Amino acid sequence: MIEVGTHSAWVRELIAGIGHEVLVANARRMEGSKRRRRKNDRIDAVKLARLGRVDPKSLYPIQHRSAEVREDLVVLRAREALVESRTKLISAVRGLVKTMGGTRLPSSSTEAFSRKVAAEIPQPIRETIQRFYVRLQA
Repeated sequence: MIEVGTHSAWVRELIAGIGHEVLVANARRMEGSKRRRRKNDRIDAVKLARLGRVDPKSLYPIQHRSAEVREDLVVLRAREALVESRTKLISAVRGLVKTMGGTRLPSSSTEAFSRKVAAEIPQPIRETIQRFYVRLQA
């Protein structure tokens, strides 16, 4: 028995891979898990072991997504993080140019942003800003 967490899918696969049965406990649904004053790994492990022997259903066992589905989610989440970062960089460039009295940068697609705005960036901050938009081209 293990508790659900960041590494529980990976740990479950390792343990099951050597032939053991693995229950992954959903600690949020277990009674009393939030009310205990003394909470630590040793106490949790003893409680999980006792409950697993007596009443495995009281652990509210979960089934992890397959490795393939988790790999697909990694791709989606990485893409989401990159798109969010690109959006924040573009917004930062636009805001920094405005603070230096520059004109509003022209609207453009994210792909064309760095090419379209290069000439519009005021000279005093151009070198600093280039660090942002050169990375956007990559």
